[in-house]
Formats: sequence, C-alpha cells, structure tokens
Amino acid sequence: NVSTFVSAKTNWIKILCRRPLHVPCILMALGIVTMGFASGTLAVAIVFQMVMSSVNDLSVTLVNELIATSLPPDEFKKYQGLGQWLRRLGNVLTGILGPILFDFSNELPFLVFGGIVMVWAIFLMFI
Repeated sequence: NVSTFVSAKTNWIKILCRRPLHVPCILMALGIVTMGFASGTLAVAIVFQMVMSSVNDLSVTLVNELIATSLPPDEFKKYQGLGQWLRRLGNVLTGILGPILFDFSNELPFLVFGGIVMVWAIFLMFI
C-alpha cells in the first residue's frame, strides 16, 4: 500500500531521489538539446528540435510516473496538477521572453532557456 509507504513524516524529495528513474539526467539532456537550437546550421537545429521534443515528452511522462508511484492518490492529484500548472506558466514565460531575447540575438532564447533547465537539473541532482 502506497499510503503506508509514504507517511506524513517522510520527505517526498528523498523518496523521489531513491527512484530508479533519474530525472535530472533527462533534464540535463533536455537543456543541452535546447541549447543546440543555437546552431547556425538549419539541418542541425531541426535535429535538435526533434530530439528536444522527444526528450521533453519523456521527461513529462517520467515525472508524472514518479509522482504517481511516490505519493498516495490524493497527493498525486495535487502535485501533478501543480506540476502541470508550473509547466504551462513556464511555457507562457518563454513565449513572452523568447521574442524579446530574439531582438538581442537569434541564439539567446535557446541558450538562456536551455541554461535554466541545466541549472535546475544540477540543483535537483544535489538536493
């Protein structure tokens, strides 16, 4: 029973870190391929786009699976909903800031947002 495994005293971050799915590594790959969009070659940028899309979908699926197997069902609904809301908020921010960063340099949005994902992944590895 998941609810007996996860008590109120259990730190949910420690539970996530003990899972076999190492999400920070996937997020690091996502950050790297996002920064690959800055390539000056269209064909290379297209390949990075396809890989980024796949890795992004994989990361969302694995995070949802991780949350579902780590928390009781009522907690899953709360945290999964919060995670989706934060993802959409991030999408809105990149949609607003991307064109602004493009005004400075065509590569800047990809380097900034890929770098943010990399920093987040490194942070997750050390908590």
